[in-house]
Amino acid sequence: MKCRWNIDLRIEPMPFRPEDFVPDDPFVKEIMETGIEVNQTPTT
Repeated sequence: MKCRWNIDLRIEPMPFRPEDFVPDDPFVKEIMETGIEVNQTPTT
């Protein structure tokens, strides 16, 4: 039996503290310009 999560493997979680998420950071700027918004949906 094969079990797996239905997760898009192209998404790599990168933790950020809110105070570190500033547009002056080159990585943050890239996220804001080309990123895809991901919304968490509640599971029941």
